[in-house]
Amino acid sequence: MKTVITTVGTSLLTNRKDDRPWKGWTFGNELPYQHEVIDWLKNADLKKASAEIHTWYKIGVFNNPQHHNIILVHSQTEDGKYCAICLKKFIENKKIKSVEIKEVSELNYQGASSFKKGLSKLIKTIAESIRSYKKDGEVVIAATGGFKAEIAVANITGTLLGVPVYYIYEQFEELIKLDPIPIDLSLEWLKVGIGKKFLNLLTTDDCIDKSKVENLLKSDSRLELLIEEEIIDGKSIICLNPLGEIAAQIILTPSIEWPKISSISPEEKNHLQGISHHRPRGYEKIIETISRITFVTGIFFDKKAGKQKCVRVSSDNPLDIFIVIEGKDQSGKDSVLPLRISTTAQSEEQTRMIVDLLKRKIKI
Repeated sequence: MKTVITTVGTSLLTNRKDDRPWKGWTFGNELPYQHEVIDWLKNADLKKASAEIHTWYKIGVFNNPQHHNIILVHSQTEDGKYCAICLKKFIENKKIKSVEIKEVSELNYQGASSFKKGLSKLIKTIAESIRSYKKDGEVVIAATGGFKAEIAVANITGTLLGVPVYYIYEQFEELIKLDPIPIDLSLEWLKVGIGKKFLNLLTTDDCIDKSKVENLLKSDSRLELLIEEEIIDGKSIICLNPLGEIAAQIILTPSIEWPKISSISPEEKNHLQGISHHRPRGYEKIIETISRITFVTGIFFDKKAGKQKCVRVSSDNPLDIFIVIEGKDQSGKDSVLPLRISTTAQSEEQTRMIVDLLKRKIKI
């Protein structure tokens, strides 16, 4: 039994390759009658009907439908749900073993904040489906349909959880398969010894004669997972495959460690007491949140931060942060509170990490 987890997009509605009755439909238009779409699908070209159906066709679902389960994962949008329902009715008519629809809440058009939450829920939905159906046999992901970010997340989830991912590149209509990552993501075995020597050779030259690394490959068979081999002029030439290139670039890119944690208590970090200022309403909660960030050592009033709402690296010290809080004071007048935040950062890179953390925490 094979289960195909399928991300659903709107190509069923928007594809212009044939004479479908609703040809020319665009986002915001009234949706066609479902029976009209389902009737048309009965005799539609499987390679042109929709991205999802095309991928199923290439995977071989229609060769043995009774041995396939289909899970349709769609966004929390009217058009996404509509297409999932139509695809469900279509695939049921093909005598599929089972078909299930799963809506991902907050994966919609409501804004960036909602969409990011939706992507997290998408990962959970896919992962739960993988765990649920893997006991019954093979599980694959068909990630041709949906938002671009949705497809990317499905790709990452599949490769990390040991499930192959398929999608169709429409320009040449070939099925592309992304195999799961079969190695430890810590990559420690590639940072020293044989692994390090091997990657150094392959990153110095894009492709090399296999004979130059034959002994290394014999010493650690895992290295075979990182290469593509090709015969050119009778010689065996190897290059890093996409997985190998990712491994190499991770190792070549220096990691930035988080700064040390401050031992100063949250109460001791606040140096605003006694400062006469018509402060924006609600500033106390923001100050409390900032003081609980373990990399913050002090909170000070500082006009140098300016008058525009911000959270940024300070202009005069790359280890400090400027924050400006805007709002109405108790009398209803416009008010700003400019702050300097001292930190445990030892480099500007570390300061930027704290800036990103503060932006997520205080959301001003």
